[in-house]
Amino acid sequence: MCQMCLRNVMTRPKGFMDWDTYRKIIDECAANNTYSLSLYMLGDPLMHSRIRDMVNYAKRMGIPYVDISSNGLIDMTCLLGTALDELIISLDGIDNDSYNANRQGDYQKIENNIINLMEMKARGNYEYPLVRLQIIDMESTRPYLEQFVDKWMDKVDVIYIKKLEGMVQGLGDKLVSNEELAAINLGRQPCKQLFFTHSINWNGDHAFCCHDPHSQTILGNVREMTIKEAWDSKLKASEVERQKNGSYTGICEKCVDWGYW
Repeated sequence: MCQMCLRNVMTRPKGFMDWDTYRKIIDECAANNTYSLSLYMLGDPLMHSRIRDMVNYAKRMGIPYVDISSNGLIDMTCLLGTALDELIISLDGIDNDSYNANRQGDYQKIENNIINLMEMKARGNYEYPLVRLQIIDMESTRPYLEQFVDKWMDKVDVIYIKKLEGMVQGLGDKLVSNEELAAINLGRQPCKQLFFTHSINWNGDHAFCCHDPHSQTILGNVREMTIKEAWDSKLKASEVERQKNGSYTGICEKCVDWGYW
């Protein structure tokens, strides 16, 4: 697990979305011209037994862009031959020197999985998915970023060095000091997620934030509330109004992700 991942501190239940719930979500998204669908949120989607079906159903229903993010520990070749647009493989280190002893085996497995995926993709002449390998730009990885790019440039479709999106709940002041937090949040604006994205947990809970490991931003559940009803709900509107007035409480109080979306 990536060192900054909020699953390290997550208290909300873990599980797998059932097919009926998934179809209900996709059918509503398709009927309302949703453009982009990301099949991940604080978990690895490749662990779901029906991930191929999920990708293909979303595309068949007319969602233009579908992507998945994985830590690369699971064999990813199952995604070849699906309609997936993009596979994001996210690393939190560069080489074995960047990992402690119990992570070295994981990293070698990830490397092997990536290389195997790209070889199988080339052998089968698959145009999709686009394979994007990314690493978070943070203190522990910064000395190795150039090495990372050199190593993988010709092996995957896209190399991406991603600016760190806070995730203060995961690492606290190991990630962002109080001084950095104050500087980042100087002149803070309402979170872009409130206006451009919507999150649904595996159990159908609507959430206005995807970085919510403790279910603090729940608006309702898809079994009783449509996506549109959740989007237009009084709870959501009150959060928007509160942030417009410069008030940030609960999960949002120390967040530095508000400007990245």
